[in-house]
Amino acid sequence: MGIVVRPFDQSDAPRIQELYRAQKFDYAQPDWQKIQVSGVVEVDGKITMAAFLRKTSEAYLLVDQEEGRKRERLAQLLILHREMIPPMRRAGLEDCACWMPPEIAERFGKLLLHLGWVKPLWPSYSYVLPKGNENG
Repeated sequence: MGIVVRPFDQSDAPRIQELYRAQKFDYAQPDWQKIQVSGVVEVDGKITMAAFLRKTSEAYLLVDQEEGRKRERLAQLLILHREMIPPMRRAGLEDCACWMPPEIAERFGKLLLHLGWVKPLWPSYSYVLPKGNENG
């Protein structure tokens, strides 16, 4: 059995479409060709698996709880939220994730939902690249 791992190529698109449809998961199909990091596994010349890694971001919000009244801090947050959108676009980002401590998740999460954020139904997992050489 010959196994080859290589980057996605435009000629792979029909097979990638097949794999995507066969999964029957409810998420919008991205434009595979625009994703910067990709890999496909070929077994005896047939693509059996593919991975695509698109750019995303993680939000960190730091607030001085002693400064100003709650309403003033909220106004500042609304302004900051709006003003962060253009730099995100310039950086080529498509989305932003926010992980928050459980003790503020319900209340602050409602605010984020009001601002247009969504709470995914799917569990989230993270991978931190190990420090060291390029090959793992």
